[in-house]
Amino acid sequence: MRLPRSLQFFAATLLLLTQLFSPLYAETFSYPDKSPKFTLQVPPNWKIDRIKEDKEESVTFTSPSGAIKSVLKTTIGDADSAVNVLVAETEVVLKYDVKNPVLMEVGPLKFVPVINFNNMKSATQLNAKGLSPKDGKPVLAYFVIFSQNRQFWGLFYSVYPDSASKQEQDEFHKMVGSITAS
Repeated sequence: MRLPRSLQFFAATLLLLTQLFSPLYAETFSYPDKSPKFTLQVPPNWKIDRIKEDKEESVTFTSPSGAIKSVLKTTIGDADSAVNVLVAETEVVLKYDVKNPVLMEVGPLKFVPVINFNNMKSATQLNAKGLSPKDGKPVLAYFVIFSQNRQFWGLFYSVYPDSASKQEQDEFHKMVGSITAS
C-alpha cells in the first residue's frame, strides 16, 4: 500500500522539522549544584550520570547510542596545582584509552595552549586521534580545561570511535562549545 503523495510530503516535512528544531530543546546543565560556576547545553536524549568517589565527583554525558561518553571532572586550586591535576588526568586518558595518540591539526577543536573560551579567559583545548586499545579501530579524543575564576577548574573530555554517527559527533561538539561561565 502506497501513501498518497501529500501524506508522504507531510511526513518528510515533519521529520525534517523535528531534526532541525530538536537542538532547541537541549537541557541546561549547571555545575556545581550549589553556586554554579558554569553551564553547558546537553543535547536531548543524552544521559547524565553523577559519579561520586570519596570526596570527588565526576559527571558523565552519554549519547543515545552509547558511542560517545563525555566526562566532566573538576578541581579547586590555584592555576598551577589545578591545571597539573587536570593535565595528569588527560595524560592518563591518552595513555590508557588511546593507542598511538597523535595531536590533530585539523578539526573544530585545534590544540591551543591558552585561549579565551566563550566568556572564560583561562582555557586550553586539545584534540587527538589514535586507535582503541580494545579493538584497534580509530578513535578521536577531545579535551578542554577551563576556568571562570582561576580557582574552580573543569576538564571536559571524550574519547570515542571515529565511526560514531555524525549527528552525535556534532551534538558533542555543540555541547563543548556551549560551556560558559555562570
